Amino acid sequence: MLTELSTEKQIIREEILEELNEEGQQIDIDNVSRELLYPGHPLGFSIAGPLANLDRFERTDLRRHHTDHYAARNSVICVAGAFDPRELGDTIHSHFDGMQVGDAIQPSMAPRDVAPARFSYVHEHGSQTDVRLSFHTPGILSPEAPILLLLARVLDDGLSTRVHQTICEERGLAYEAFAGNDTFEDCGVFDFGASVEHKKAPVLIETVFELIEELRRDPPTEDEVEKAKRRYLWDLRTVRDDPEATAHFVGSSALFGIAEQLGAMAAEVAQVTPADIQRTVQDSLDRKNAYLTCVGVLDNGLLSDMRGLVGA
Repeated sequence: MLTELSTEKQIIREEILEELNEEGQQIDIDNVSRELLYPGHPLGFSIAGPLANLDRFERTDLRRHHTDHYAARNSVICVAGAFDPRELGDTIHSHFDGMQVGDAIQPSMAPRDVAPARFSYVHEHGSQTDVRLSFHTPGILSPEAPILLLLARVLDDGLSTRVHQTICEERGLAYEAFAGNDTFEDCGVFDFGASVEHKKAPVLIETVFELIEELRRDPPTEDEVEKAKRRYLWDLRTVRDDPEATAHFVGSSALFGIAEQLGAMAAEVAQVTPADIQRTVQDSLDRKNAYLTCVGVLDNGLLSDMRGLVGA
């Protein structure tokens, strides 16, 4: 398993370098954004980590990590498909009975304190500036999780929804734009994002705040919410037709300790109302709690405008 460590390090080094500029700065906006939201916490780290970590670890570090994490108490075996349960049980036992039990790993809890900085900018040459406007949200175990799921679809689930219609079709600010909720076990992040011509960056953020304010003032229409529900429930039903997707859904649900029945998730989503979505927008997408990240070319005037938009 560990005989080709040197080669793997070279591969990962190239992966890390793809996200850095010539000065060694992180330029992947998702990584820059999470570092702003979770400074010094694992949720704010990039997946591959810094080059310094890659250079320092050895085989003993990998063996220790493997021993600590790849154990029975940190694992879920999930099988989906047409099979004989008794035969499969024998097969699982024959392959996994020797697996070490180990200790359950407790993840680092998300920080409760609000990050002090609200704006992050990395200068990177290019024809556009990449922009993210982000908000802390509750995690996947919270009652708000199905509401945030539908909010994301009301805003961005096809060409006819609010983000694309307003930012792209009506105002021509970007070729494509998005909104979505990135959920973790005990926290989440709701993001709006697009890549735009440098001078359009402040207008983009003003437009996103307008979209948010519309939902803070008036709930989405019944038609919008019903459409979002239909599309999500259709996606949920297709999971049953895909053994890999079913195993992933049930297995990850077991790891997170949430209801593993597809029907339970469908029932929760079906109960969400337009008023629920409006309330969640009012609670979670508050302008004074916004975080703004930019990677691109902004002159002093544009930087001042962007900082002012989030009170940074």
